[in-house]
Order: sequence, then C-alpha cells, then structure tokens
Amino acid sequence: MQINIEKKHFWVLVVMISLIAVAVFVYAVSSGDNSADAFGHKASDISGLESGGGLDYKTWEVLPTGTTTDISLLDLDTLCGDGDGCFAKLCMQDYADSKPGLSWCHYCHFSYSAKTNWWQNNCYNSFVEGQNGDNTVKHIINIGNTCYFTDGEYDTWTGKDTVGLNLGLLNYAPKGTYDAEKCILTLID
Repeated sequence: MQINIEKKHFWVLVVMISLIAVAVFVYAVSSGDNSADAFGHKASDISGLESGGGLDYKTWEVLPTGTTTDISLLDLDTLCGDGDGCFAKLCMQDYADSKPGLSWCHYCHFSYSAKTNWWQNNCYNSFVEGQNGDNTVKHIINIGNTCYFTDGEYDTWTGKDTVGLNLGLLNYAPKGTYDAEKCILTLID
C-alpha cells in the first residue's frame, strides 16, 4: 500500500502534530494540582524527594551513643502500614577516616502491620521478619555492624532485657566495626 501526499500537505501535518504536542505539554506544566487528574502525576512530582515530590517520608538521625532512638508506631503505621509498605533507606555517614564525607546506604522494602505488630523487610537477597514486642531482638537492616534499624532497645551499648513496642535506630560506634559519625534512617511511602 502506498500513500501519496504532496510535500506541502506533509509539512502541514507535521506542524499540526507538533502544535498539539506543545499544547499538551503546556497544559500539563501549567495546570498545577489539577494535572494529576488528567495525567496521573503533577509536573512537580518529577522533581522527586528534594522538594517533597508528593512523597511522604520521615528521617531520623542518631549519633554514636549506643542508645536507640525510638521510631513511633504511629510513624510506622502511617508510612509503612498500607498495602504496599514503604522503602527504608539506612545510611552510615562518615564511616571511614580515609574516605571522609562518604555514606554507605542500604535501600529495602519494609512493611508493618499495626493490627498484629508484625513487620517484614526484603533487602536485596535478605528477608527478615518479626513481631514487635515479642522480647526477641531482630535487626531489620544492619550496615557494617554499626548502624541498625532494629526492634531491639539499647542503652549505652547494652541491650535491655525487655523489648518495647517501638522500633529503633541505633549507632553502635565506636564499638561496631566502623566509627560512623551518624546513622540516618528514612522511611519513604
């Protein structure tokens, strides 16, 4: 099958398609919050986490005290308690004197059930699950035996006999493998 179009009609068609594409782009960028209804995402969502990007997240930081910083059940349920869970990013910052300013991070999928207190973590080829408050310490994410997202509770590098319901962030330096300046946990829904 062969279609014969005069050259001038071909260029008119190209110009019309280009104008339509520009009009759709301008509408998507300039329509603000209503563009999500038409296109699935707002133009501002493209910018990502730096400006919020429509994502819900919370970050905790802990210095090398050997004591856990609590992550509340409300935050866990809000960010990770829905059907798709959340992403957990744990970073160990300034962990080696020979490599100042570097961070070593793990990104994992994490989910939590406020109804049953069960949690589960799928990180690379590692799968860990546990029940919060069952008096069994399990580390959800461990970086270099120094930074931990954990269901254990520690006070000055000593584990407590009873484990409460909150999960925690722990910087075990300088008793861990690395002397991390800071451990940072971000939960991203």
